[in-house]
Amino acid sequence: MEALQFDRENLIVWILKSAILLQCIGIFFILLSGSSVESLFFLEFDLDQSYSKFVENSIAFVVLFLGFTIFIQPKTLTLILLFLLIFIISWITQKQGGIPFANWSIPAHALRIVTPIGLLLLIKNSHDFSKAYTILILGLAVTFFTHGIEALSLHPRFIDYLLVFSNKFLSYNLQQSMAELILKIIGCLDIIMAILVIVQPKPGIFIWMAYWGFVTASVRMVELGWNMYPELLVRASHFLIPVSLLIIRNLTVYSKHPLLIK
Repeated sequence: MEALQFDRENLIVWILKSAILLQCIGIFFILLSGSSVESLFFLEFDLDQSYSKFVENSIAFVVLFLGFTIFIQPKTLTLILLFLLIFIISWITQKQGGIPFANWSIPAHALRIVTPIGLLLLIKNSHDFSKAYTILILGLAVTFFTHGIEALSLHPRFIDYLLVFSNKFLSYNLQQSMAELILKIIGCLDIIMAILVIVQPKPGIFIWMAYWGFVTASVRMVELGWNMYPELLVRASHFLIPVSLLIIRNLTVYSKHPLLIK
């Protein structure tokens, strides 16, 4: 039994490290292709555009380096640095705007932001994953809740995803009004899942969130093609973290955790 628990603990660490590495690769390619980071230095700080791009590329390589370093051997310093960088990138996206619902960037990115802290708490508290569980499940809930609000507010990109998916895979010309209705239903479901994962974290909730997290992360490639794979990678925590939380929940040693159902 102890050997099985130890294997599960190692599996949780491996899943979190994989989520971090994948999202770091995604951030790397997104920054290289141009983002709000370059815009901040160019427009707000009045730096030369070529220098602004150099700074953005440098940040991209630092994020990639941290991702691989953490995957090989996670350390407190590298995990904290990555947490800060992801938070800053999200803050820059929120500050610069230019995309729909940019002002929701930090809560929308909550899970990818807190994943390094979840891993840090996990490796710092051997055989006690309760703190890591708490921060990760809160990050998961905030991310789903925020996406639910965006969907209820008829995020234009989400509507486009529905229209393109229906046309490409169902050969059906979905009407705008129907797409909006479906999106509102999806938004309600996301909010319900965000609440249930806190107050009633049953296994089925985690399984659904992992499935839906993968579907919504992949849909970017449905609309714009395989070259959008960084958008999938950067959202790796959306489908890997629910799996890790499900494993933690099933460890009997955590059955008395306040966020777990007895």
